[in-house]
Amino acid sequence: MRALEHYDDATGTATKSAIFTQRVVAPRAPRLGADNPADALAICVDTFGEVRLTEIARLLGTDTDTARAGLGTLVFDQPPTSSPESGQLVTGPARLVVASEYLSGNVRAKLAAATEAAAADPAMAPNVAALREVIPADLGPSEIHARLGAPWIDAPDVQQFLRATLDDPGLRVEHPGGSIWAVKGAGVGVAATSTWGTTRREPCENTIEESPRAVRRRVTRRAKRVIAGWPIAMPARCRPTLTRLGVTPISTHR
Repeated sequence: MRALEHYDDATGTATKSAIFTQRVVAPRAPRLGADNPADALAICVDTFGEVRLTEIARLLGTDTDTARAGLGTLVFDQPPTSSPESGQLVTGPARLVVASEYLSGNVRAKLAAATEAAAADPAMAPNVAALREVIPADLGPSEIHARLGAPWIDAPDVQQFLRATLDDPGLRVEHPGGSIWAVKGAGVGVAATSTWGTTRREPCENTIEESPRAVRRRVTRRAKRVIAGWPIAMPARCRPTLTRLGVTPISTHR
């Protein structure tokens, strides 16, 4: 109720607020001018959601050519064959876009489009120079960390890797989709049963799917307590390898 009245603590009386007698929300007054090109650009984008050179010229009180020169690299001429969002080659008229939009996103595709446009129109040279400054450096081989089961690694590549690692030329990898992988022919050979896995657990399928892995053994036939841990016959040199794969001894109860 306090929002609907004005209360006077001194007199202990309340009067209705202005909302009962007059408008309290007024439309925003239009900006009639701007002091500099940056302000004019901000007003134009805030009002229309895009760069309109005629509106910027009106705010600055000048012609469009002078307004464009004053904007400089605050805006860029989008090549007529480049999509503003992705930079892919499409048909469409040229338009002005703000620098923050043009110098972000798929800048490599935009650079290719700008380079093609600059070959025919030297006025596009500033686009090429600006885009080259924001192109990220390529990752080196040591900076690319791939994990088994990554969606951008195809099944044939995973199959080739596992065949070489496990020394199993007959191993086959299938990827129906999502996080589901199937490895056929794994679990044979010294590499699969001793170096990277055990006779009780092959190392491939669970590792690719990143599902929990455990090697279990029963202490006695009648024991109710089951220990999830290392098999008795497992060589000690294999335990660090399985630890890296995520196989760890964990005690559980049934």
